[in-house]
Amino acid sequence: QPDAAAYVMYTSGSTGTPKGVVVTHRNVTSLALDPRFDPHAHQRVLHHSPSAFDASTYEIWVPLLNGGAIVIAPAGDLDIPLLQKTITEHHVTAAWLTSSLFNVMTEHHPETLTGVQQIWTGGEAVSGASVQRLQQACPTTTVTDGYGPTETTTFATCYPIPNPYTGNATVPIGRPMANTR
Repeated sequence: QPDAAAYVMYTSGSTGTPKGVVVTHRNVTSLALDPRFDPHAHQRVLHHSPSAFDASTYEIWVPLLNGGAIVIAPAGDLDIPLLQKTITEHHVTAAWLTSSLFNVMTEHHPETLTGVQQIWTGGEAVSGASVQRLQQACPTTTVTDGYGPTETTTFATCYPIPNPYTGNATVPIGRPMANTR
C-alpha cells in the first residue's frame, strides 16, 4: 500500500538524539518519479552511499523505477582515481555527490566527471566556484543542488544550476520538488 512503511532510517537531525523516520512507499515513488530527474541522464546511476544515508534512496530507486541501472561502487574507501575508473569503465550517467566530495573533486580533478550527464550535490552549502570549475571542465554536465532532511525522503528542494553559473558564492537551495510544499 502507498502509505505502508518501505523502511525506517535513523537520524539525529539537529537534536543529536537518534530518531527513526518512517519512509513510505509513496515517499519513495514520489522521489523516484520526480520529473526533475532526466530519465535519459539517469540510465546508469552511481551507488556509493551507505544504505544508512538517505542519498542511497536516490541512488537506488531513481534509476530502478525509471528503467535504469545502478552502478555499484567498489567496496571500501573510494578515492578519486577509483571513482574516476568506476565512472569511466561503467559509463556512469548520473551521480549524487555530497557538496564536500563535489568540492574536492572539482578543485583537484574535475575531469573525473567527464561523461556524467547529471550531478546532484548538496548536504551542505554548494560552492559556486566548484560549480564553475566543473562547468569549465565538463560543459555538458548539468548540476543540481538538492536539499532536504531525511524526513522528506532525501530531497525537499532543488536548484537546477544554470550554465554558466554567475550567481553568489553559495548556490541557492531552490524550489520544492514535485508533490512537495
